[in-house]
Amino acid sequence: KINGKFLKSAKLGDELKIETNIIKIKNASVKLHQIIYFKEHPEIKLFEAIIDLVCLKENKISKIPLEFKNIFKEY
Repeated sequence: KINGKFLKSAKLGDELKIETNIIKIKNASVKLHQIIYFKEHPEIKLFEAIIDLVCLKENKISKIPLEFKNIFKEY
């Protein structure tokens, strides 16, 4: 699930920076906060979102494999 807000537009050729931070890690899901802004003007946000990722195995909610959970915990 993505709950996003488009705040401003960018043009082809604009250099952008994407910043993603982990808010919460659960057994089967991860919640992220993502911001996209101009590389040269980080005070100008273009897009901001809260993203919920869910681990699925055979179309059913499943625990996040430990190897991936450890990668998320590094950040």
